[in-house]
Amino acid sequence: MVTIVIGIILLIGGFSSIIFGIIENNSVANQLAVLVDDLLDDLGAGELADEVVSSNPGTTWIIIGIIAAVLGFIFVVGGAARRKSALEGKKRGSNRLGKWFREMRSELKKVVWPTPKQIVNNTIVSLTVMIAAAILIWAIDQAGGQIFQAIRLLGRR
Repeated sequence: MVTIVIGIILLIGGFSSIIFGIIENNSVANQLAVLVDDLLDDLGAGELADEVVSSNPGTTWIIIGIIAAVLGFIFVVGGAARRKSALEGKKRGSNRLGKWFREMRSELKKVVWPTPKQIVNNTIVSLTVMIAAAILIWAIDQAGGQIFQAIRLLGRR
């Protein structure tokens, strides 16, 4: 919604700037000549276009107005499209969320939970494997340290 409002403000401001620029230059024919000179400037005939633009400040207002109007149009169209997809997503999303909770509840009913004795046994097995892995890593670290120390001593000789 905010994007659409910003777009409308940009559109109004853009069109107002274009009208102000045309009034500033006092004639539509003169304004068309300025726009043609701007086009020539873009194509590489720079000096002629620069002289015309510096003598006609209304051209700047028209260029700003065109940019603002184009941005406003993009904001309005983009905001409307985003709002439409958000509304559709809410409708579909609520159904999907409810379905997900129903399926989760159904799956949790199928779970076979361990008995307290199984929990104790599994915990003991986990701790034993963890301690054995820690001892193995420590032993490899100590052996590696001894090997590197021996290589360092051999290198000094």
